[in-house]
Amino acid sequence: MAATEDGLVLVEWIESTQARRDELDAFAVSPMAVFEDRERDIEKAIAWGHDCGKLLADAESCLTHEKAKAMFNALGDPRELNSKQVDLVVKDDTRIVQRLVDGLVVCNRTLQNRIYATQNANRSRL
Repeated sequence: MAATEDGLVLVEWIESTQARRDELDAFAVSPMAVFEDRERDIEKAIAWGHDCGKLLADAESCLTHEKAKAMFNALGDPRELNSKQVDLVVKDDTRIVQRLVDGLVVCNRTLQNRIYATQNANRSRL
């Protein structure tokens, strides 16, 4: 399994970050704050966007490692697989980590969009 920066293996990292990833995702799609609370909402979205970005970096690192492992596993005898077959095996072997990365990309983008939307709402209110 891939080790993260602090030495956790991939499965442990996924388990240990699940609650935080769920929390970030829930906040990203929650209703935006009313006018009086928008400043706090923006500050929270910025801080949580930072957290999501760090989780995304960890997940991308794990994905790179898993892709390399899958490629080496698929190339037992390089003459048996062509490049398209190797790519398919690598994609299949890493699909779970790729889904994790893709989910964090979406969450991170949503948090950024939330900041912009809140700022635009503030401008229109002035």
